[in-house]
Amino acid sequence: MSTARRRTGSILDTVFVLFLVAALGLGTTIVAVQTIGLASTDPRVVEWPDAMLNTPAVLCAAVAGIAAFLRTYLGDESKDGETA
Repeated sequence: MSTARRRTGSILDTVFVLFLVAALGLGTTIVAVQTIGLASTDPRVVEWPDAMLNTPAVLCAAVAGIAAFLRTYLGDESKDGETA
């Protein structure tokens, strides 16, 4: 595997992990805040995270998905050093 392909794969792996963690964190935050809103019976608290955090969560998940898709075109390096 060439150095450029290895470096590109490393960058895509990093982008994937960062944006996946961000999407999961935002999704967890949405659910947690809505749960607090349900417990406090305040409809504004239930609606706020969906209005403010839904779009960034979806965008982060989309970027992670695109990075994972592009990564499949680079292949993986096997133990022998050949591409799989």
